[in-house]
Amino acid sequence: MNRFVQRKPLQNFIHGMGRVVDLGATLGVYRPNKVYASSGNEADLQAMKEDWEAVGKDLYTALSIYEQEN
Repeated sequence: MNRFVQRKPLQNFIHGMGRVVDLGATLGVYRPNKVYASSGNEADLQAMKEDWEAVGKDLYTALSIYEQEN
């Protein structure tokens, strides 16, 4: 999924160039469809939480389908 879907190509380019020269990581860590995380650890924690929530939803869906078929 493109994380810049709401921006125009020039805005994407400018934002990308800003990220390249942001050597001190002052712009924060990008979280797709979320707010910017203040640190890499916070971003990792949120990503892992979202991943496990997705796994739980997938398991629930799979079990529901299995119950309907059997």
